[in-house]
Amino acid sequence: MGDAEFQALLGDANVGDWIKEKTTRFNILIPTSFGKNFVHFAEAFFILKCNPKFENTRV
Repeated sequence: MGDAEFQALLGDANVGDWIKEKTTRFNILIPTSFGKNFVHFAEAFFILKCNPKFENTRV
C-alpha cells in the first residue's frame, strides 16, 4: 500500500484485522421495491457525507 499515513496507522498489523478492530460496520437494509436508483443515490449520499479517503470510485 502506497499511502504513508495509512501505513503509519497500520504498523505491522494485517489490514483485515486492523479494520475489524478499529472500525464499526453498519448494515443498511434497503427494500428491493425502492429500486437500484435509490441504492445508487444512497451510496453517493454516504460517499459525499462521509468523504472516505480510500473509496474506490469508478472514474
